[in-house]
Parts: sequence; C-alpha cells; structure tokens
Amino acid sequence: MNIVFFTEAYLPFNNGVVNSILLLQRELERMGHSTFVFTTGETPLTPKVFTCPKFEVSQGYGISFPIYSDQARRVLAQADIFHTHQPFTLGFYALLQARKYNKPLILTSHTQYEEYARYVPYIGQLSRSAARGIAGGLMRQCDKIILPSKSYKQTLCTHFGVPAQIIKIIPNCFEPGNTTLKRAKSPALRGKKVLVYCGRLAPEKNLPFLIRSFHKVHKAEPSAFLVLIGGGPMLEELQAYTQRLHLTEAVQFKGQVDRTAVYDLLSSGDLFTSTSLSEVLPLTLLEAMHIGVVPVTFASPGFKDIITHRKNGWIVSTQTEDAYAREIIKLLSNPKQIHHLSLEAKKKSQEFLPSRIVPKVISLYHQALHEKGIQGGR
Repeated sequence: MNIVFFTEAYLPFNNGVVNSILLLQRELERMGHSTFVFTTGETPLTPKVFTCPKFEVSQGYGISFPIYSDQARRVLAQADIFHTHQPFTLGFYALLQARKYNKPLILTSHTQYEEYARYVPYIGQLSRSAARGIAGGLMRQCDKIILPSKSYKQTLCTHFGVPAQIIKIIPNCFEPGNTTLKRAKSPALRGKKVLVYCGRLAPEKNLPFLIRSFHKVHKAEPSAFLVLIGGGPMLEELQAYTQRLHLTEAVQFKGQVDRTAVYDLLSSGDLFTSTSLSEVLPLTLLEAMHIGVVPVTFASPGFKDIITHRKNGWIVSTQTEDAYAREIIKLLSNPKQIHHLSLEAKKKSQEFLPSRIVPKVISLYHQALHEKGIQGGR
C-alpha cells in the first residue's frame, strides 16, 4: 500500500507523536509498504517527505499553510490511505484530499486535544467545549479513528461526538532499547533513590504538582532524588520553582535529549513518576517499563490501561500531593516489592513491540478500504 501521513510536527522536532510516526513508518516499510509524510515548517526533505510553510507557535506546532509541490500532489493521487496524526490544519487538508480521491481517512488521536487549546495564538483560552468541537468536527468525518487508550473512548464519544463504531483501540508501540537491563547509576546518583520523569515540560503535564509531591518525599526520605528528562516551555519556571523549595541539590533537569540517550537516563531510575492527567498513552511509560523502572501514576487515561496496580506498577487512587508522596515513600522503603513490580513491568511492555502492534494498523487500513469498496491496496 501507499500510505500518506499528515503531521504538524516532524523531524527535527522530537516528541511522543513524532516518535510514534517514525516507528510506524519504519515497521510499515519493513513489511513492504510505502510511506510518505506531509508535514510543515523546517524539516529535512527527502524523496518521501514534503513540507509547507508554517507560522511557528510552540514545540514544533503552529499554523500551517498547506501549499505543496507538484511532486507532492502526484503522491497524493497515488495514495491508498490518508492517515493524519492531528485534527489541525493538515488534518482538514488530509480530509479534502481523501474525499477528492475517494480514499479512506484515518486519524490517530494521540492526545487530549482540549488540553492544548492554550497554545493557539490569540484564542489560547479557548473553552474545552470549543476545542472539542474543532477536533470532533474532523474526527466525525474520518473513516476510522485509532485510539491508543481504551479508557478515553467514552470521552471521544460523549464530548467529541465521535461514533463508537469508527473507533479502534490500537495501543502505541515503542522502540526497544539495546538492553532490557537497568544500568548502574552514575556516580552522582549512587546511594540515591531516584525518581524519573520523561516528557514535555509543559502546563498540561501537571509538573508543579509533581515537584511539590517530591518535596514531601524528600523531607521524609533525604536520599530521594528527582530527574526530569525533556524540554519545554516550563523549563525555566520549574527550575526557579525548585530553587524556591530549596530542592536544587535534589532535582536534576536533563533538558531535551537525543532518543539514544533516553534509555540511559531512564535506567537510572527506581520509579517512573508522572502526575499528568492529559495523556492518551505516553511512549515514555512503555520505555520505562521495558527496562524495569516501576511506574507510579494516577488512574488517568493512558496509564490505567497499561498499569495493573500492585502487579506491574502503582496506581495512586487519590489525586493529592500527600497521597502521591505517601505511596512513593511506601514503595521506596520496600525494595523487594519494587523488584517484583520491575520484573512484571518488563513482561507487560512486550505487548507493545512494533511487530505486535503494526499488523493491527494494517488490518484496520484494509478494513477501511473494504468498507469503501476498494479492493486492497496497491
């Protein structure tokens, strides 16, 4: 099949959505399919990647102007599947192209879009209902929706108006590291009980809550240490916040790192900590579990679909700083339990390897083609 992806963010920018697309591309190409990317902004051009102008807003996203070359338009004419990864400008462009050529339009719902209205210029305080209306307006016109998190399906149906029958639950896959063994801690972290966070440093990730919770942990357990991996608009604000809480000696900001370094940094952790309530299924959760770093999260979409409390991770039932800190302190005092959870986390992560997930995507492509009366792909 010829599969065209549409995405507002792509290389050289690095986030969970970009990495999901790259993994899907790689596995589809390995299985004999052809993939093309229509993106926006300054991205490395290749014979299979096409870009258009963009007004940059934040972290690789912005307002796109989908004006593409003649070569790009020829690719669209030969496509079997149109697959968009956001319901933004390029998503609506993908809809127009899919209807023009009478081909299926697939959308992967990677995030809780109402949490990102704040990044839209001039209308950053757009209400949740309006944000849902914009995203839902596109979703309802798609042939299929890929949703990585089963627990978020009811929200799409109830608040976005998406018909349940077009939604297919297909989890994200992740790229395995070179090893499933946790490496020895760096000299600076030896003797420390290390908590790690990996992701964007952005308002929707609830990071001040995490730092305040860690403050309580550190008071009870002075050897506790927090490592935050990732960049984002809140980096300087969070650094200043740790200073005000007198935590500069116990919190380390690694900033944006290359994908090859993520596993090395994650492997320093005893616990993977996230207090985000805005996820669908973060790749960093799967990567942490793959090397046996035990996740401690809330029962929010994306986390509760993967983590079984007390089996392969820890779900904190009460969303307060005291409760979150109390559960972390309890775990840090029980190395045997952490070891058991670590082994089970590794086992669980095997369900999300590309070889197990991508065939489900291909099956959905074929189903969408069949329902449009198209006999398979080229």
